This record gives sequence, structure tokens and C-alpha cells, in this order.
Amino acid sequence: MVEQQVSNPYLSGNCAPIHDELTVDELEVVGTIPVGIEGTFLRNGPNPQFTPLGRYHWFDGDGMVHALTFHDGKASYHNRYVRTEKFLAEREAGHALVSGILEIAKSQTVGNISMNAANTSLVWQANRLLTLWEAGPPHEVTMSTLETVGIYDFQGKLTVPFTAHPKVDRGTGEMLFFGYSSFAQPYLHYGIVSAEGDITHLVPIDLPTGVMMHDFAITEHFTIFMDLPLVFSFPLALQGTMPFVFEANRPSRFGLLPRHGDNSTIRWFELPSCWVWHTLNAYEDGNEIVLVACRSNTANLLLPDEALPASEGVIPVDPNTLSYLHRWRFNLSTGEVHEEQLDDVPTEFPRVNDMLIGSQTRYGYTARLPLGTPVAGSFD
Repeated sequence: MVEQQVSNPYLSGNCAPIHDELTVDELEVVGTIPVGIEGTFLRNGPNPQFTPLGRYHWFDGDGMVHALTFHDGKASYHNRYVRTEKFLAEREAGHALVSGILEIAKSQTVGNISMNAANTSLVWQANRLLTLWEAGPPHEVTMSTLETVGIYDFQGKLTVPFTAHPKVDRGTGEMLFFGYSSFAQPYLHYGIVSAEGDITHLVPIDLPTGVMMHDFAITEHFTIFMDLPLVFSFPLALQGTMPFVFEANRPSRFGLLPRHGDNSTIRWFELPSCWVWHTLNAYEDGNEIVLVACRSNTANLLLPDEALPASEGVIPVDPNTLSYLHRWRFNLSTGEVHEEQLDDVPTEFPRVNDMLIGSQTRYGYTARLPLGTPVAGSFD
């Protein structure tokens, strides 16, 4: 059980951890579920099973998968923790052993227990359901029961970290992914998984230093990487704290790579310093590659404001960390880039219809968090 860190908003309200693993075969339905709604809605997110060691960050909690299934006018629900190495070791010990990214030095582990929490997202590929965490390999869980099968490394071919935001091309069935390393070269790898589930392409990409790279984008023929100035810091890592610093004087680079290309075929476009957590989509428009994403002037590391009671806890708002939808047009003929802001509403977590990833879309969806809204509150 988790005893809440009173001042930490990531352990209260909507972010408060739950501990029951339930199976409810038939939920009460108010009204009528429309005919034609069939399938399962899945969600993965951080949910610490024990009181965290040291300061807790949103990224730290154990992965828990929730499934809401609609069938024949009825709805059922079940949820399960992802049984990672970390989860199982702590379950056996009866308390937390591994501290999070804000106070890495407080870990109490003996040996080398992976911090992989499998807590960020999910992807369905080649009839496998994978839970994702960007600094390590996926974990496979069963679709029917959400029981953990174990780490999935694509028959031993995955030798690098695996992004929490892979892109599946619904036309070809391919899943495109990358893995970044903060402290050892090569700092980036790019790979492709076939529709049958085999890694068919895995190449290193040169970067000048280790950076956090949380997301990317694809089009029909290109893959877009973002080399942004949230840089890995050895001194901070040695201090056992959040090991990234935003270097505002360093430019941002956007790399356009032919889908089956390698480091020799990537083309970099340099732009003023900025930060992007998540992309909405990208597509091709004549001789231009178009990217739409939530952009901010600097990186918000989502540190909890522990000066406030949990019921009032907010993420400190620096206007430069607010993200807005932007569109970039990269001209492959002239080398020019045109950038514009699309809206004046701060937004995050952008999505398009998954069936249309990589192609031009009319609609996109984002979450808006009004300024001053507590973390424990809700998105619009």
C-alpha cells in the first residue's frame, strides 16, 4: 500500500494509486450502449504499489493496465499490474526498493534490478500486446486477461531501448521505433518491425550528445527525429537526481530520414531552441514534409510542487513551458523551414485516428489543462 506523500500531487486526486486488481464481468450500464461499439479500450499508466523512496515523479510508478471491453451491448472491466522485475522484487520485499528519477541515489537494491516500470503506453503489433517504457524493452501481456508474459525482445533481435511511442503504419503493417541512450554512443537507434513481428531494420543514428527523445513522427516515406536540447548531465546523474538539463542556447535539430534509410541518408534541419514532448502527426505535401506537434520554448520536467498540500498541488507554470500546437513545413527542394503556431490554447497529449498516422488528417485531438488547474483535476 502507498502512504501518500502529503505534498506530492502525483499521489493524490486523479493520480492517486489504486491497488485492487479487479475482474468485473458485467458493469452496470446507465442508458444503452450504442449498437456497433465492439472492442476493448486499454489504458496503461504509473501506479506505485508501495510508498515511494524519496521524491516521487509521475514517471516512476509501476505500470498498471486497465481494459474496458464492449460486446453485445454489455461492458466488462479488468485491470492488472505489469509484473516487471522491479515489481516482483518489491512485492517479495514488501516495500519499495528502487527510487525514481528525482532521487536515483536512494535505491536500496542489492544487485542490478531494472528500473523498467512498463508504465507509459501500449501497442498492439503482430497479435501481441506490449506495454512500453522508453528506457528499456517492452513487456508482453495477454489481451484476454492482462497477465504478464514477460519481457519481449523480438526473438533476441532487440538490443537497444524501445520508445514508448512507436508508430504503426496501417497501410504496410510496419511498426517504426527508436531507442535512445543518454550516456553511451551511439545515442540513437532506429528500427522497423514487420507486420509479422520481426525486426527487419535496425541502424545507429549519429547525435552529438545524449538527449532525451520522447517521441517522433512518420510519413509514408520518411521518419522524423527531434534532437532537442534536453541534454543528459553526468554531474547530475552522479548526484543521484534528475539527470537532464535544458540548454536554451543549443539549437533544435529535426532529422528527416527515408523510411528504410540509415545515418548516411538522414537530413538535418536546424531551428531555434524548443521542446516537444509529443507529436500529433506528420505527412507529405508535394516537396514538403509537414510535422504537427505540441511545442514549448523550454522543457517542463513536470516536477511536483511540493510546497503545496496534495489537494492543491500543481505543476509550476512557467509560460515558457506551456506547449501549443505548431506546424513545421520542411522543404526538401530548398532546405527552408516554415514554422507557425496553430492555436493559442495550451495543449498536450495530441492524437489522430491511429488508422491515419503518417497521412494527412483533417482532425486531431489534444488535451487542454486550464492554467491554475491542480494536477488532481481533469483535462478538458
